[in-house]
Parts: sequence; C-alpha cells; structure tokens
Amino acid sequence: DTRFLFRTACEIWSYDVAEADNCEQCFSIGAYKVPDLVLFDSDIDFHESLRLMKTLQNSHVFYEVGFVFISGHAQTNVRQTALSSGANFFLLKPVDFVLLENFLRNYFRDKNLSVSSRRNNI
Repeated sequence: DTRFLFRTACEIWSYDVAEADNCEQCFSIGAYKVPDLVLFDSDIDFHESLRLMKTLQNSHVFYEVGFVFISGHAQTNVRQTALSSGANFFLLKPVDFVLLENFLRNYFRDKNLSVSSRRNNI
C-alpha cells in the first residue's frame, strides 16, 4: 500500500517510476535503467534496511544515485544514522507528501535536471 502511494504521487508529479521488492530486483532494474533517485522504504528492521541501502550505494550501478530513506522510526538517532549512512533525505511516516514533493523539486533542480523537459527516474 505504501509503495502504491509513493508510485502514484511520483507519477502525478511526472516522474518515471520503477518498483522493486528487494535488492536483487533493484540491481535487475538498474542494469537497464539507472535511476536518478531511490526512495528506500525501511521495514521493521532498521539496521537491515541500512545494510541494504549501503549494498546498493556501494555498487557501480547505484554509486552516484541519491537515496530518500523512509522510516516509521521517529527517534533522532535513527534519522541521524540514516543521513550519515548516505541518505540524501530522511522522511518520517506517516509521510508528508508536500515535504516529499518539495524535496524532489529541489533535488532535481540542484542536479540541473528539469522535470518539465526530462522525466526523471525514481
């Protein structure tokens, strides 16, 4: 359900979206369509989610890709750990989609990519 909400919102904002259930699917998708940004929805095990994010970041496919780490863990140290582990943005559940949309606009503007002239890959 959460992934459906993110996909729908990103498609409404004119982003090209690909979905994956796990790291293996991410690598399969990345082999033919390298994303500009990954929305990484942390599951119950925060540390396992961090490990999986680092696995993606350390690969040649996702080396320069940005990451939005999404979590239901509200503790300050969780946010700080995710950001210090390489996440570009930390988003707390329940998700504030206005905040996410603003981040995406700024992220792609800062990368000198225009949403209106190019569909960005998420």
